[in-house]
Amino acid sequence: MKKKKLFIAIIIIIIIIITFVTTDYYRAKKNKTPFYAIKIGQYKDGGSKEYIGLGYKFIKCNTLNGNKSSHIGFYNMNIDVCKESTDSSLENQPVLLDEYKIIKQESKGTADYLFNLKTSYSDSSNVDTILKVLQLDFYGNYSYSFKKVNDSYRLIINYNRIEGWGNILDQEKELQKKSGVILTLIEDANEVEWVNNEDNERKLITITELNKKYGNLKDISSLEQLNKLLVKLDYYKETEPITITMTKLTSEGAEIEIKNNSKDKFNYGELFIVEYKDNDKWIPVKGMPQYFNMFGYTLLENENITKKCSWNTSLSKGEYRLVKDFTKIISSTEESTTYGEEHIIYVEFTI
Repeated sequence: MKKKKLFIAIIIIIIIIITFVTTDYYRAKKNKTPFYAIKIGQYKDGGSKEYIGLGYKFIKCNTLNGNKSSHIGFYNMNIDVCKESTDSSLENQPVLLDEYKIIKQESKGTADYLFNLKTSYSDSSNVDTILKVLQLDFYGNYSYSFKKVNDSYRLIINYNRIEGWGNILDQEKELQKKSGVILTLIEDANEVEWVNNEDNERKLITITELNKKYGNLKDISSLEQLNKLLVKLDYYKETEPITITMTKLTSEGAEIEIKNNSKDKFNYGELFIVEYKDNDKWIPVKGMPQYFNMFGYTLLENENITKKCSWNTSLSKGEYRLVKDFTKIISSTEESTTYGEEHIIYVEFTI
């Protein structure tokens, strides 16, 4: 009897720990403060705070250089994570944070968003927003200056490359890709100079050399033209990195096939959302299952898996869609994981 009670107590404790970690893990992904961790210190770097929870540590950055990111990891994680990346907020930029989210959903959304930046805010005052959209903080801390050099305006970007960013050839392609978008969107800019702070290595990319390869970037004046350029630049693929196909469907649940079409790795969990269509609006279905183990799965490169989704409620006739999110893994160590863009996949179906 005592063993049974002890076993039940252990199970309850495990469930509580998983609940705490899961909740704060997702709050870290959304750059929010933790629910279930206690603050143990605050730093003079601008106000970064350190929290400790059951089996994990949570650090909410708030540095003078604009890093407001959140990190969750083991107890040996330290405040240095706030020095590794800059996550400046878009709240004070001319575009809304909700509007920025569309670039995480699909290629068309990315092109729409970037074209809106070009047509609405095409001068150098929009550099902050464009560098945020290009997710430059994945390279590490960065700063920039905008100045006239001879007859050209040059955007100089100083950055600290993160560990494991790939070989030299991969870096060259990445810098050219980012430069193509920058020079297309910022009418004032004719050159982009990248300066690696670690070794003062410099790479200058000019509008002239990109024009020879991709056509006149400054002449792009339509969404269709910009979309074609982004594909040429390899900013995104015409095929989405992750696709979901519904292989079986009933009113009680479904079986889905998840395919990773890329060479990247993605984090995902059991959690999914089902929405129903009501007068052209998508509304979440109530009563969907809640999961304690929402994290911990990795979708490997070119991996193809099958998952079962149970609604926990019977769906009536109508139009629905399943919503599931995946987060790109940039790098991972024993102490912490650096995440990239979020991919939200929608699968429509009819009952």
